[in-house]
Amino acid sequence: MFLRVFTIQREGAPFSFVTFVALIGPLLGIAVGFDAISSERVDRTLPRLLSQPIHRDDVINGRFVAGLAAIVLTALTAVVAGIAIVGLGVIPSRGDAGRLLA
Repeated sequence: MFLRVFTIQREGAPFSFVTFVALIGPLLGIAVGFDAISSERVDRTLPRLLSQPIHRDDVINGRFVAGLAAIVLTALTAVVAGIAIVGLGVIPSRGDAGRLLA
């Protein structure tokens, strides 16, 4: 039942949740990677970082994966919890939602 929450396309929705994640994931990754490298340049730590005996691509890929993982895991946790709560029929009251957010 838990897997059905993600793979079934609801009526009126243009695509399923799995398709949405497949489309938005790479775009978020590119944005996060760009931001990580730009912040290194602004802080003037990029030359020091690139002077280490590691490949430049490893630095870029590491920043990309770390930022993407943080954003995707946070977003997916929130979305999964929301869909599962409603899908299982347990709709929280206002007090319960406030405690969840706190």
